[in-house]
Amino acid sequence: MNTKDDIINDEILEELYHKLRPVVTVNGAKYLLKKYTLEQIKKEVYLTNKNTNKEVYLDNSELKVIGSFDYAKEYENPLSFTPTIGDVLIEIPKIYLDKADAFEITGIPRISGKNHIAKVLTYKINKK
Repeated sequence: MNTKDDIINDEILEELYHKLRPVVTVNGAKYLLKKYTLEQIKKEVYLTNKNTNKEVYLDNSELKVIGSFDYAKEYENPLSFTPTIGDVLIEIPKIYLDKADAFEITGIPRISGKNHIAKVLTYKINKK
């Protein structure tokens, strides 16, 4: 698995972020997260602060699933799942990039070897 610094530059990462925003589920409701800086996109473990960083409520009727894929991240501690927004963005398959405008890590990751494996959904947001 490549690291984002190996295959993507800051300009492309920012473009991906403006196209595909992270969604989180908090107490059964879905939210877009607040805007992040480039440094936060690259380094902050965003799921840790999802309760305080949620910004825009999304009704389930506004979300259409475009596709899903398994996201793998090598771990140092099997009890600590630490993806950044950038980590996930660079793994989104090209087939979803034209249609999707958001993504969400769903469920609890499973362990396979030295990796956490998590399901990621890509969404099209249809505002009412």
